[in-house]
Parts: sequence; C-alpha cells; structure tokens
Amino acid sequence: MATLPTDDTGRTWIRGRSGAVLLIVVAVGLAVAGIVTAEFVGVTTWPGLALGLFLPMPIIFGLSALGPWLARRSKPTALRLGSEPAFVAPPEYLLLGGTAAQQLTLTVFVTNLELRMLEPDQGSALLALIVIGLLVAVGVFGLSLLWVVAIFRDGIRLELRPESLLVVTLLGRQEVPWQAIAVGPLLRPGSWDASPIGIGRRDLVRTSGLIKVFPQVSLPLHQLGVQPAFLTNAIKHYLLHPEHRAAIGTLEEHDRLQRAMAVYTA
Repeated sequence: MATLPTDDTGRTWIRGRSGAVLLIVVAVGLAVAGIVTAEFVGVTTWPGLALGLFLPMPIIFGLSALGPWLARRSKPTALRLGSEPAFVAPPEYLLLGGTAAQQLTLTVFVTNLELRMLEPDQGSALLALIVIGLLVAVGVFGLSLLWVVAIFRDGIRLELRPESLLVVTLLGRQEVPWQAIAVGPLLRPGSWDASPIGIGRRDLVRTSGLIKVFPQVSLPLHQLGVQPAFLTNAIKHYLLHPEHRAAIGTLEEHDRLQRAMAVYTA
C-alpha cells in the first residue's frame, strides 16, 4: 500500500477516492429508492414502472459515459511515494467507482426484475430463465465487489521500484525486473493506451493470479490516475538511466524525475 501525500496532487487522489465512494452510494441508493417508491405507488402503474424498472437504466448508461470523460481529462503529472521504496501510480478512483456503481446498479435492476417474474405456478422453462438471470446477477455483484476492494486497497496500480516494475490489476500481479525489459512502452498517438512492454528476459518476470495466461506485460494506463505520457516517459527514463534507479522512492529523486520529465515534454 502507498501513503497519500498532502500536496495538491495528493488531495486530488484523496478526492477521487471519496468521489468514487459517493458515486457508488448515490447510484445504488437511487436505484433502490426507485424500487421502494414503486412498491408504494404500485408497480403496475406508470410511475411505479418508471421508478422500479426504468430508473436504473439511465443510471447504468450514464455511468458508461464516465470512462471516456475521465480518459480525456487532465491527470496529475506526479507519482506517489510508496510505503516501500517505490513510486506508485494509483488507480483512477472515479473510474473504478463508476464501474462498481454500474455493476451494482445492474445487479439491483436484474434481481428486482427476476424476482417480480416469480409466480407460484411458474413454468419450468421460465423458472430456468429466472434462475439463470439471478445467477448472472450474483456474478456481476461479485465482480463489483472486486472493484470496490480495488478502490480501498489500490488493487489496480503501477509501481516503479529500484529493482523492477510492478503491475497490479484485478487479474493478478506482474513483477518485471528492469534488466528483463528490452523495449519500454510506447504511447499510441491520440490514445490513452500504450504498446506492451517488450520483454527480453521472460525468465526473470514473476507473475501471480489469472494474469499468468497473458504473455504480454501491458500497462493499465486508462485505469491509472497519472498522465499516461508522464508515466511512460518515466519508465523510459529509468531504462535509459539505470544510475538513478537506486534512489527511486525518495522525495529527492521524485523532484529530480519531474525536472527530467520537463525535457521529454519540452
């Protein structure tokens, strides 16, 4: 886990985490409030249908637009000091919160819809569809909990360490020693994505979790709360200047790195 700084950039990340939690509470709260209100006004009336069944849909589609908006907005050009010697790119908390809120709202919507379809004399075919729908809702709910945990435990992040890069996603972890990297990430023009890191010594890469099935080392740039160009340039900088790696994780080195990054963006 990384410690939050107290400067303006640190406050931006703190507000992002708080905003993610608020987003989840508001979205799910509106969906549940609509269902409860529908029970009072009558689910067979137009207001009841609108509140109980159709209110979650604008919430779900509205949250879908959050990702593209976050990708276009300006992100900090700084890294966080880790509790261990490391520079940490924390997650884009609002993106994680929006994803969790969308999935939780979808869970509420599907569960409410399937339960309303249950009747005492239910046909076997329709009952099977209802059970499948409820199982899907349980699966989506479980996935949403992973996003919630990622918000509080920085479950998606990138760490620049003196000896290696550590990529953490929901699928697992990849630790890539600097000497294993042949080619650094290249930011794709007009995109918030980058090419995978070129690995020259795959035997040195340590992986855990489901990410083992993916041979490439890709950076989740769109899910990180740091400007993609700054992050990819920082990685390439330490590939070109191994003499500075030992100081990674110190405030002095972070200040020096930011001055060096001005050369890349000049």
